[in-house]
Amino acid sequence: MKPKWFKKEPFEKRNRASVNEVQARTAKTRPGTASACTVPAEAASRLEAAIATFRQLLPEHGLKLIVPPPLPDGGTAQIALSAWRRGCVSVPVHRGLDASDAMLLLLASEAERDRQSFVQKSCAHCHGVGWYIGSGGVRVICTHSTGAA
Repeated sequence: MKPKWFKKEPFEKRNRASVNEVQARTAKTRPGTASACTVPAEAASRLEAAIATFRQLLPEHGLKLIVPPPLPDGGTAQIALSAWRRGCVSVPVHRGLDASDAMLLLLASEAERDRQSFVQKSCAHCHGVGWYIGSGGVRVICTHSTGAA
C-alpha cells in the first residue's frame, strides 16, 4: 500500500511554472520589481558567451559565481568564483575585484594543479601514487607528494 503523500505523476510534471508566470506573480506581490525580473538581451547574451567560454576552457567542470551586494559603506565587494567537478568534497574559491580577475586566478590555479599532477605522474619512484616501497620493505613518502619538484 502506498502512503497518502505518494503522487503518481513524476516530479517534473507537478508544480512547474513558466518563467513568465513567475515574473507575473513577482510583479503582483512586490510592486516595482517587474523590471528586475527581466534580463536585458545584451546582458543575457554576454553571460551566455562567458559560460560558453568557460565550458571550452574547462569542459569537465561546473562554475559557481557569487556576486555579493554592495557593502554597507557603499564599496563593492569582491566577486567569488569556483570551478568544481562532480564528487569534489571541497573546492578553492577565487576572489577578485571583478569577474576577469577571479577567472584569471582560477585558470592559474587549474594550470598549477595540472602541472603538479603531471610532475607526480612522471615521477620515476612513485608514478603519481605519492609513496613507494623502499629498501627493507619500508613505505617511503615520495618528495613529489609534498609538492617539492
